Amino acid sequence: MPHKIALILLLLWGIRGNVAVVSNAQLFDNLVEDLFQNLTAARDDLTNPQMWPSDYGEELLTQRWPIAHDYIVVGAGNAGSVVASRLSENPNVSVLVLEAGGDPPSLSEVYILSNLLQKTEYSWNDYAEPNPTSCKAMKDGRCFWLRGKMISGTAGINGNVFLVGRPSDYDEWQSQGNPGWSWENIQEYFVKATRDESTESEPKGSLVVNNYLRPEAFYTLRNLLENATEEVEMGYESKSLGFKHDILGTVDRGRRMSTGKTYLGKVARHRKNLHVAKNAVVRKILFNGKQKAAGVEVLLGNNKILRIQARKEIILSAGTFNSPQILMHSGIGPCGNLRKFKIPCIRNLAVGQNLQDHGMMSMTYRFTKNIPNLEQGDSVENTFQYLIYQNGSLASNPNLVGFINSQASQNLQNKSDVMIVSGIDQPTRESNVFEFLQFREELVEKFLELAENQTTLQLQGLLIKPKSRGYIKLKYPEFGKGPEIHNNYASVEEDRQTLLRYVRFVRSLEKTEVFHHFGLEYIRVPLPECDVHEFDSDDYWYCYIRYFMISAWHAAGTCKMGPSSDPSAVVDSELKVHGVKGLRVIDASIMPNITSGNTNGPTIMIAEKGAQMILDDLARD
Repeated sequence: MPHKIALILLLLWGIRGNVAVVSNAQLFDNLVEDLFQNLTAARDDLTNPQMWPSDYGEELLTQRWPIAHDYIVVGAGNAGSVVASRLSENPNVSVLVLEAGGDPPSLSEVYILSNLLQKTEYSWNDYAEPNPTSCKAMKDGRCFWLRGKMISGTAGINGNVFLVGRPSDYDEWQSQGNPGWSWENIQEYFVKATRDESTESEPKGSLVVNNYLRPEAFYTLRNLLENATEEVEMGYESKSLGFKHDILGTVDRGRRMSTGKTYLGKVARHRKNLHVAKNAVVRKILFNGKQKAAGVEVLLGNNKILRIQARKEIILSAGTFNSPQILMHSGIGPCGNLRKFKIPCIRNLAVGQNLQDHGMMSMTYRFTKNIPNLEQGDSVENTFQYLIYQNGSLASNPNLVGFINSQASQNLQNKSDVMIVSGIDQPTRESNVFEFLQFREELVEKFLELAENQTTLQLQGLLIKPKSRGYIKLKYPEFGKGPEIHNNYASVEEDRQTLLRYVRFVRSLEKTEVFHHFGLEYIRVPLPECDVHEFDSDDYWYCYIRYFMISAWHAAGTCKMGPSSDPSAVVDSELKVHGVKGLRVIDASIMPNITSGNTNGPTIMIAEKGAQMILDDLARD
């Protein structure tokens, strides 16, 4: 430990620059003083409450009925933060944001550690119903759904990957009866999101998007998988898109740059017409008759129920699980399910149907020779590097993203169908992928027996365009206890075949020169139900899929956008709920089909376009 203190003091000496010659005792005192000043300043920057909007909740409690705002935005997550920021650029309208959580903790800022926030007050933690086609390796055989419950929502807890998807994703949306949603129409909103038009006197919301900092082992990983893929696909007419080292993220030198910060927090303290109430759980929407959404009922601070009127519109941006729940508790949804809970049915719409997620499936290998050096350091050094220099392992993303054409060997198409997220890791009892993904305790133990403290290659395969669809419906009569979730991963044969081809692709890498160079060996966790089949047979891997195909936490689709002629549609192409005035849904739940990759970027685009539609309607009025 003394050598670490000396190293820190030496580094701080470099920070100070030239100083006058002083006695050794004085020098030490000065260096220690600088140490605390620099670390305190870095800590204060990480925990600065000015990053977030102030809480309007107490003010709401003192106001007399009727409490009214022009626009009520439900949810200050990835979409809601954008919508509220854009609407409040017009000083002539009042915008109230109701967020179920509070400010993110400082741990959320260090995005590489934010997975530690699962099962805390900062997350919604729901488990799906058991099903025979997936998640059998998870506790009680139930898929786990992690979502953020704070300013920024799930964008305060996710990996911040910023992908836009394929142009064909949006052309497909338009072809399903959604005019204005083609790639040609929507790409301007991706551009708008990344353009900062702030002035000194008038800040405006925008994205902060950068390349990730990378640890040294990342480049070993990149070369390994690039070379192995190239060798496997040598001679194929069709090729995979390959592994991408320049993936963008909503990050800045290891700090999370969520829309809750860069859109909402950035402007909220400068605008008198924008208010954010925290720990405000919207229980249902209130209607003027059956045609017009007039306000919301909200539980504030866990003890006070308020009714707040919306003079113009209510915008649900509560996410793929909470937006449909709020609609159903308000009487909009499948009437049969609503009547079960004695909820009067206002509109019989397919709310909660069309649940989609890329899903993911793990495969793990052990390095047995030429083992990469992870240079993990210890917690003191890592924390110091992060706080003072914004670099080191806490500021770096070790994961490599790739896009694979699993049918390349058959020359059937030239289009990626599997996304692979990979990393080099050293599983420990305190930190390992099986524990993080909520696998059963006995499987965690078996995995650790084979992999603990060894250097491993982790591969997560995600279906880029899954065909399987799930659904959610009400499980309890009151909001807040979670919905009944049916994932239905790999329930469609086409998805199972794609996953099998992903396995075959990964297994083919084992024969390459670079895999042999590192002595990579597949880690086979015992699975009694699967082990009755011959290892590496199709039957074995189909069984494996039933166990290890789990959630990728990219939920979408439960308030599907589509024309009124589509019985599965909930909102129209202007994101207005069918048959109801004054109510829109603007978040990932409106996606008719999930985009090809992480949904972070497309959700922000949806929010930008949705906000502009509202402003356009306001201008016409």
